[in-house]
Amino acid sequence: MPSNPEHSGIAPNGQRLSPTWSVVAQSLYPISHYAQGVKAPEDVTPLTFLGIMKHVESEIERRLLRTFLWLEVGTPDMHVGAQVNLDCFRCDFVARLGSGPIVVVEADGAEFHAKFGQQATRDRYRDRYMISRGFLLARFTGAEIHADEIRCARQIGSMLRGEVID
Repeated sequence: MPSNPEHSGIAPNGQRLSPTWSVVAQSLYPISHYAQGVKAPEDVTPLTFLGIMKHVESEIERRLLRTFLWLEVGTPDMHVGAQVNLDCFRCDFVARLGSGPIVVVEADGAEFHAKFGQQATRDRYRDRYMISRGFLLARFTGAEIHADEIRCARQIGSMLRGEVID
């Protein structure tokens, strides 16, 4: 049984989750206690968010996650985890607000996904799989993140709050 009493092992759509999915909540870190001293995205460093940022694998993931953490650092009951394993997939990062839906966030680097057509096909399968399991999905291209990482991060926050994204 998971140690987190609010995570029941049932997806938001009512489907029973596999044991791997049931431990997702244990992979997420509460971010509100990191709030002191974070006034700009540059303040979000691997040291201020050691448990989360140490797992980030690429620069675009780092930029998006850092900006998201900066925007949401004071939000009570916000939980985030990077490089979270969900069934047979590794997600760039995962966020949850309270007992709301889990948002799976993917940051796609142009070089990797443009070179490997099969990776794009696998990504689309992963998207459908995550959605079929009852999770929300936010996939951003590297170009979107480089152009406006704050807008991308705000869209994730809107999804977590059940708001329409801009």
